[in-house]
Amino acid sequence: MARILIWAALASALAACETTPRPEPRVEIREVRIPVAVPCAKDPGPAPAFSDTTEALRAAGDIFEKVKLLLAGRDQRDARLTEVTAAIEGCKAGALP
Repeated sequence: MARILIWAALASALAACETTPRPEPRVEIREVRIPVAVPCAKDPGPAPAFSDTTEALRAAGDIFEKVKLLLAGRDQRDARLTEVTAAIEGCKAGALP
């Protein structure tokens, strides 16, 4: 008899847990845009010493050395142009309306 009462109490407890379903959580994704003031670096710094200076080209032994210097100078100028362009674009993007 005691076993029947224990099983009945256990069954009623489990049935009570089963009757209260939980609602699914609601997930919302929101995007918040806040303007942030950014200091503008108007001066990207001094220009580097490029490798294709007139003195270096005159001191080059043959045409192959001169071409190497000219190509290295072009790469350096392209890198500098990328830095300056990024600084300018950063100033434009950071400006508040």
